Amino acid sequence: MIVSSNTNTTINTSAHIKESDIPSVFKTDVPFLTNELDVESGSAKSLGITAGINVGYPVWKSSGLFNNDVGLQFGVIVGTPYGLEIGPFAFGLGAEVGYFSFPHTVAAIEAKGIVALGTVNTMLYDTPSGPISLQLGGGFYGASIGATAGISYDKTIGDSGVLVRLYGRANATLDSGSSVGSVSWISIGTMISYDMSAMF
Repeated sequence: MIVSSNTNTTINTSAHIKESDIPSVFKTDVPFLTNELDVESGSAKSLGITAGINVGYPVWKSSGLFNNDVGLQFGVIVGTPYGLEIGPFAFGLGAEVGYFSFPHTVAAIEAKGIVALGTVNTMLYDTPSGPISLQLGGGFYGASIGATAGISYDKTIGDSGVLVRLYGRANATLDSGSSVGSVSWISIGTMISYDMSAMF
């Protein structure tokens, strides 16, 4: 039996797949990540691969960025149907590639760089209008390693496959790519994703 989890591809198999046969590491109860497999038919279909954009704006910056202006931060986000269960929490796994910028008239002080993060998220509280979720991420940030952590409100738009996520999160890097060195900031923003499985 072969189950493709990286693409929205249906693979025929003669075996009858039971849900109990699926390793728990690939399961998650995170509500905004569809992780259901068609396990009762003669095929298995991976669902819940999402792709979208992230646009954020800094509302607080550390002292090292005091004389720098603020600029829009943007990126591309991907959510996967994979998950990890740690205690009572189910974490959905994803990735983000983006760009941040804190302009300055002196080029050596301008803090800017590429962001490439692995991310996890989990629901903290389910409200009638949508879940409140925790977001965590780590990886390459500017010119060194960095991390992000925040809270988001997630809203799925009907059956359209579109997820809107309003967030506030803290960011930090050990090297901003300028003479400023390590910096941190808090940003607010919006992520808009589309469930790619809705196309098929």
